[in-house]
Amino acid sequence: MENPINWNSLDGKLTKNIFLILTSREEEENQIKVVKKITNFSKKCDEIKGLDELSTEKNIEDYITKILSD
Repeated sequence: MENPINWNSLDGKLTKNIFLILTSREEEENQIKVVKKITNFSKKCDEIKGLDELSTEKNIEDYITKILSD
């Protein structure tokens, strides 16, 4: 997000990144896999910083696509 928001996080930091995951009912298992990958990704400080440095939607999309395909 360009302007981080207060989402009452446990660490008190403003929220910069929000992920929306949409899957069909038939693919609920895929949603769990995506959440797991995002959780693992968010634990890696360098990768989060890399995401924060991207400036275009295309660059962000490519970065997230790469993370999810690993």
